[in-house]
Amino acid sequence: MRASTRSLPVVVGSILLSLPACGVAYMAERDRILQAGNDADFTIQPPADREEQERRFILSVLKDPESARLAFLGLEKDAIPAEYASPKAVPVWVSRVSVNAKNSFGGYTGSKVWRIAWQNGKILAYSVKESGFEFRHLRKADLPPG
Repeated sequence: MRASTRSLPVVVGSILLSLPACGVAYMAERDRILQAGNDADFTIQPPADREEQERRFILSVLKDPESARLAFLGLEKDAIPAEYASPKAVPVWVSRVSVNAKNSFGGYTGSKVWRIAWQNGKILAYSVKESGFEFRHLRKADLPPG
């Protein structure tokens, strides 16, 4: 067995052991930001047309946007990972939107709560999970025109 092949399990094991530590570090950082409650930590609030921007974004992601039923549930301060699996938390405004739309089989999926993270007046990330910290960060190309 070559040396590089023998070290593979060690490298993979190290990576797997470090991933949970990122989650713990992130949660500690998130708790610190939210408990401090410092308004200066949070960027400007989302724009006045926030719901329309969220509607356009969500519809651009759905398989059958014409079937979508959206209900806007509110806006709150939160902190999300700076990027995927990052231990660093960043303060954001999170909007919750209940979405029910048809899937590719033509049936309604049932309402799911989307969380849309705003930073500096722009959509930064979103999650289709009602809780947790799994957000998909957006690139400029992910956003609908307009």
